[in-house]
Amino acid sequence: MPIFQRTLLKELLQNALMTFAVITLIFLVGGSLRVLHKSEFLTLQTFLQAVLFFVGTNLDKTLPMTVLISVVLTYGRASAENELNTMRASGIHLYTAWIPAVLFGLLGSAVVLHVNDRIAPRLSFTKSALLEAGLDSVIEAMMERGGNAIELSDDVHVIWRGVDELDRLRDVRIKRYSKGDDDDARPLEDEIMAETARLEPDKRRGLLKFHCDGVRFLYGKNKGAEMGSITYGIPLRDEVVEKKPSHHTLSELVQAEGRRYDDAPKPRKIETELHKRVAGAFACLLFVLIGMPLAVIFRHGNRMVAFLIAFLIAIVVYYPTFILGEVLADETDLSPFLAIWSGSIALFVLGVGLTVVIFRR
Repeated sequence: MPIFQRTLLKELLQNALMTFAVITLIFLVGGSLRVLHKSEFLTLQTFLQAVLFFVGTNLDKTLPMTVLISVVLTYGRASAENELNTMRASGIHLYTAWIPAVLFGLLGSAVVLHVNDRIAPRLSFTKSALLEAGLDSVIEAMMERGGNAIELSDDVHVIWRGVDELDRLRDVRIKRYSKGDDDDARPLEDEIMAETARLEPDKRRGLLKFHCDGVRFLYGKNKGAEMGSITYGIPLRDEVVEKKPSHHTLSELVQAEGRRYDDAPKPRKIETELHKRVAGAFACLLFVLIGMPLAVIFRHGNRMVAFLIAFLIAIVVYYPTFILGEVLADETDLSPFLAIWSGSIALFVLGVGLTVVIFRR
């Protein structure tokens, strides 16, 4: 590889590291606000873990944005300082300057594909399990602040009067509602009253166990019955107990497409998730093909200009198109392949066209 190509590739990598740090910081702040909004009673440990998981599960967005901004910044500077014109004057064809960026885009796509295949699904599933399995700590924090009620899910509500000297909940009432879309219309399924209750999270089975003493059944099929002690297991949210398509690796999604049994997700959702993962990885190479010619056209090496161009390409054009494809794949009979890939294909054609225009200038 000639010296000028190595120089461009080195600059791309340096800009990528700096840009990734800035974007990650932005996502850290955004993740913190989101987690705090979700629950004001999170412990410090759970809060930090949730924020880190939030950043990790968004790598499929931060990495393509990093590639785009780095390409626009590097080639915008090279164009503004007439390095590309000097190459032309020396008899070097412009396409040779494109090779480092294409290699950079392929590297970015490979990294994002690995993230989408292995890292993001595992982090997404673990994040959900972590937040739900830590509910006992959340309840402890609530008790310290004087709280006496919590919704373990949309269907289970727990209320208690206080805490005894053994850190057990006193006068506990547990209500469970039938599942449904309309919160106001969901009927009460069962309700119990316990003199005391001790919490025990069961991470393996996805349960939060209440070891209750002095139990009375206030509502449900056992209404009126009394028991000395029972263990009342409350399932955590479905997203923890059940693996959704977003929690599977690519190989698992490919294998699941051919399955036909009642408990499996619908094959169409699996196919949609599969195309989303691959198309999301392809975004890095796509951003390179669009970002390079635009950087040469605008001729700016300013970082703010690079962020603005990247914002227009990614936030205004690419991701709305990508989200629209997801909606079409989920809500219509359009093929998931066409729904997910149509926007990327259109932008790919646009990027190739802009590149050809730049080469012929």
